[in-house]
Amino acid sequence: MASDSQHALARLADIKKEEALTEHAFMTWPAFAAAVAIIMMVVGYLFSN
Repeated sequence: MASDSQHALARLADIKKEEALTEHAFMTWPAFAAAVAIIMMVVGYLFSN
């Protein structure tokens, strides 16, 4: 019985860790995409003149 409880707690900890990583990925992706878009616009502007 104790083994099942420990296994369940370990699995819960893994799920919480995965949720935190997923949330971080969803928060950082828009910022990264915006930075790439800005860099591309600046490079395009510099090469068009």
